[in-house]
Amino acid sequence: MAVLSVWGRWRREFGRGLRQFKFFWQVSPFLTLALCVLLVFLPVLSFLWLFAAGAVVSAFGAAGAPLGWSWRVWLLVLLLALCFEQLLSPLSQVLSQRLNLLTIARLQWWLAALRLAPSTVSVVEQPEREALLGRLSGESRDYLSRNATFSSFFILGQRFGAVGSFVVMCWWNPWLAFLLLFAMVLSGAMFTSYLTKLLSASFEQSGPLSVRGNYFHGLVSSASGARELKIFGAGSFFVGEFSRMVALDLRSSWGDRSRSFFRSLFFGALLAFVAVLILWFVGRDVLSGVLSLGGALAVLQAMNGFAGFGMMGDAAEHRARQQVQLEQLERLQRELGLPVTFSLVDLDVWRAEEELPVLVADLGGEAEGASGSGPLPGALESGLSDEVSEGAEVVVRGLRFAYPGSSRQVFESFDLRIPAGQHVAIVGINGCGKSTLMKLLGGLYLPDAGEVSIAGLPAVLAAQRGLVTTMFQDFMRYELSLVDNILLPPEGEALGVSPVVVDVERNDLALALLSQAGGDEVAARVGDPSRVLDNGYEGGTNLSGGQWQRVALARTLAGLEQGARVLILDEPTAALDVRVEKEIFDRFAALRRGRTSILVSHRLSTVRQADRIVVIDGGTVIEDGSHEELLALGGQYAQMFLTQASHYQQVSTDSGEVLPLSDGGECVE
Repeated sequence: MAVLSVWGRWRREFGRGLRQFKFFWQVSPFLTLALCVLLVFLPVLSFLWLFAAGAVVSAFGAAGAPLGWSWRVWLLVLLLALCFEQLLSPLSQVLSQRLNLLTIARLQWWLAALRLAPSTVSVVEQPEREALLGRLSGESRDYLSRNATFSSFFILGQRFGAVGSFVVMCWWNPWLAFLLLFAMVLSGAMFTSYLTKLLSASFEQSGPLSVRGNYFHGLVSSASGARELKIFGAGSFFVGEFSRMVALDLRSSWGDRSRSFFRSLFFGALLAFVAVLILWFVGRDVLSGVLSLGGALAVLQAMNGFAGFGMMGDAAEHRARQQVQLEQLERLQRELGLPVTFSLVDLDVWRAEEELPVLVADLGGEAEGASGSGPLPGALESGLSDEVSEGAEVVVRGLRFAYPGSSRQVFESFDLRIPAGQHVAIVGINGCGKSTLMKLLGGLYLPDAGEVSIAGLPAVLAAQRGLVTTMFQDFMRYELSLVDNILLPPEGEALGVSPVVVDVERNDLALALLSQAGGDEVAARVGDPSRVLDNGYEGGTNLSGGQWQRVALARTLAGLEQGARVLILDEPTAALDVRVEKEIFDRFAALRRGRTSILVSHRLSTVRQADRIVVIDGGTVIEDGSHEELLALGGQYAQMFLTQASHYQQVSTDSGEVLPLSDGGECVE
């Protein structure tokens, strides 16, 4: 029974190893083939110098025996084998390190692709997948994983060398050779099984104890968390809770791990007993004259070479870690419905040809621009365009949606139609679904039921074709230059912290967009547009929250320059003072240039200029009209607006300017 169990484990390990070398072949066929040839040839050299060393020692050790000419041949074989081994062994290390670097890059790309390849973010935002992707991302950058490729080929070389050692051992005593092989393979399989189970458990930890422990660890190790805990004197409590959660988690999972550990320990003891037994037989044969001194040396060296069949220490852990990573990545890939293998080109093919035509068909036929790849937004032209572009109609019909993993329905049966070119503001109390609606319109999620379309296309497809430009509340702060933060580099363009060639037209366009977003002060603060917006870099600088918001708004406006027909702004000026906010929205009509625009804001002073204001509550539209119409209605919007206005008082100046004294809205006369 134990043998069958070991056979099953060995088959699983063989499958993992085959998957790993298939991955190496995809990364670099030439390096993989070259390393395999070297790793087959190097053990042959080891076997030759091992056998030759034994023959030379035997020739010199035979008292009174004529040396003849054979020892010279064996000595030449020994020297040549040693020389070639010393030359080829470093070469194999160089090639494996090169493949190791390519493998690390491929793994990082694979992780990024699993997040970016699906057309929506919902498929990777399920808690279990999100946690697994986070762990895989962290593990792929640590020391053990970064040496996994080198360790895998090292183990393969040891395996080939062990075959030569087995041949030498069979020359002396085949029964003991097979006994040692059996014990070595059993102990190695048990140890590898224990190690793989240990590493798999570390990737799949998603229970409450593990999640809570990770939270406490992140809290006490982050700068912001440590700062606040220090102020409130709660650091020791959270450190203690982290230690307690780790202890409870380890205790809860020790039962299954302990069985595998003790099996590994038992077969390790069996291996030690077999090794002692072989040493006794070697000594007996030498003393009885059956085995020469050179033969004994060859047998002992061969016995040492059997380690290639068994446990490989740190190298085995490195290899097992990568094998588990690949296994988990392939599982995620299948769950996300991606092809078994894909490249950068395949991603676009999959997104355009596999998922999106289905979405178009669900809307009832072929929509405008749905056939073929369609024109993608062109490159940014130098200078800002003054052309008034056609907006796109936005239709939301019978929308039902809940976030992945949540039973709470954000929308049950939501309907909204926005004619092309209209400027619409979406308002409502916190949690009513405003930001969720923006994410659906931005193509980040698919509706559970109903229709969300832009220009007759599903919102997902419209976003991929560049018809939508969006600024969310949680916008990105890229550690790139000011220009690259506004005009994200096109695909295939290399990023440089200090570019050698300065694109003057691109810089001018970025600064013009930043000026439109009220960021003249940001441009003056940064100075050189190629300066990195993070002081962790040489010559870099940091921006305040309000300054970053201007940069993000400029990045969104850049989408209009690329041909976007719908502009979505989710709290675009929350971190700006009211004066700058007023300046931006006073010229908002000129900024959007005829595009359809959808604005979400808690500051109702910014929405009063909208063509239409839609009030959402409980996942449905409860009010719809202009600012004046909704004030006259006296409903929720009127109450919200008057509540905000009560925090302001009007201050008259010589020019009659209305000066708001705090955030929240403009004074109402």
